[in-house]
Amino acid sequence: MDAVAATARAGKATIYRRWDSKLDLVIDSCNQLVSRSIPVPNTGSLAGDLREFLLAFATFLGFPLQRTS
Repeated sequence: MDAVAATARAGKATIYRRWDSKLDLVIDSCNQLVSRSIPVPNTGSLAGDLREFLLAFATFLGFPLQRTS
């Protein structure tokens, strides 16, 4: 949290007001990256949407998966 505060040029108290823990900060950061990098699929079915999202997410993380459909 010290490094985050220093990079943001903010006090640690400011950082902790926004995120209660390091885990909360990491989760929020990942959510922001994913929302900017992975389009919302619309295949017409929940199962298809989930499959497409998870494939894109795995690729985003650097673990390309093979399509099975």
